[in-house]
Amino acid sequence: MYWHWQNLNDKSGGRQGSGFIAGRAWFYPLHRRNTDGPMGPCFRVEWHWFNPSCRLALNVDPHNDESICLTFAIPFVISLYFGFESFRWLDALARWLRPRLADDCRWYEGRELSFAIHSAALWWRVWSSPDSWSSSTPRWRDGSFHLWDFLVGRTRYGSKVLSTTEVVISMPERSYPARVELKLAWHQRARWFTRYFTTAEVTVLEEGGLPIPGKGENSWDCGEDAIFSLSCPASTVEGAIAALTESALNSRRRHGGSIHWTPRPPSDHAA
Repeated sequence: MYWHWQNLNDKSGGRQGSGFIAGRAWFYPLHRRNTDGPMGPCFRVEWHWFNPSCRLALNVDPHNDESICLTFAIPFVISLYFGFESFRWLDALARWLRPRLADDCRWYEGRELSFAIHSAALWWRVWSSPDSWSSSTPRWRDGSFHLWDFLVGRTRYGSKVLSTTEVVISMPERSYPARVELKLAWHQRARWFTRYFTTAEVTVLEEGGLPIPGKGENSWDCGEDAIFSLSCPASTVEGAIAALTESALNSRRRHGGSIHWTPRPPSDHAA
């Protein structure tokens, strides 16, 4: 048998703590060390001590490397994950299990049977897809129960416009016309206190928006980009203008190298 493991207990500064706290290991029962050829069946186990996760799950996906996965997590005690790869009888079982009770799922998606607690709610899946959701899937198959919403009602959002002001946004190269709407907004629950706050929405009226450099991470964002509107927490027109200006200058510094980055002339765009 051949096996190897990985320490997942990463610390700040590139340091690592004890692998006993967080790690994973792979076991190949039919493979010998320092030999060529297929690795054969693999059993993986991953552990995380003192993890806040609370979850019990069975995942079946014959199209994945690990056709069957098990999750067992006790909050603030331990989380354990088990995966089985290339076990022929388990792969056959996964192919047989996957389509059961799952006519609403795509043929290439896996299935999950799970129960979890997180985000102050209970979550469950009864043999439904973990990768997508459809409105045709009944709630008992894929749903959640939020205790706080049940007790005090769901949050409702509302707002009304307090004022509308035409302004100009001053940038290093020139000014851009814009409109600032100050709004009174609120989050309301049927059986709880209503929380009021002030927001602002700034809309750039210049055709083409307020130019900023593209992120340059993909082929479609290597050129110029633009800000057309911005919503932010602000109680004054001046605060809203400052928020948009700060956002634009930060983008220019981060992706253009300097706050003095300037957009290309319109004639260059046409060319």
